[in-house]
Amino acid sequence: MIEKILELMERAVVAMERMADAKDRVANELSSRVAADVAEQSAPSPAAETQEPESEPEPPAEDSELDRDQLKARLTELGVEFSDRARTPTLVSLLAAAEREAESAPEPEPPAPTEEFTRDQVLEALKAYAAEHGNDAVKAILAEHGKSATVTDMDKANYAAVIAACKEG
Repeated sequence: MIEKILELMERAVVAMERMADAKDRVANELSSRVAADVAEQSAPSPAAETQEPESEPEPPAEDSELDRDQLKARLTELGVEFSDRARTPTLVSLLAAAEREAESAPEPEPPAPTEEFTRDQVLEALKAYAAEHGNDAVKAILAEHGKSATVTDMDKANYAAVIAACKEG
């Protein structure tokens, strides 16, 4: 019994090592692609070669941890989850993917303005619905959309849902 458990544990360790190696290969490939994209985008154009730089280039960061901390801060801003133990190339590839996704994501539509209804409007809609579908159907709409048994007990926030349900009929 113990031998089988040990064998299973060995298999699990080997499988985890393989997954870690595969993850590292993918991260390295992605980081090299990102680096190539950055190099391509930052390559000077022929017109830029003839102009003198307007300001001095920033000196390279003295501490790579600073870059790593900046990467982590930016990933956190974008809402990307990552391991604190993630390697810098992995963080770079995650950031590149998150920024591409953020650029391509459509702008969220503003919420539609909610129309406010009165108790009388709800009663009129329910009366019209009852004439066509019967009182049991009205009770079902009140229970499902109005969250109450009567219009008097209904929260005003549910008026629009009840009227919409009556119109869908």
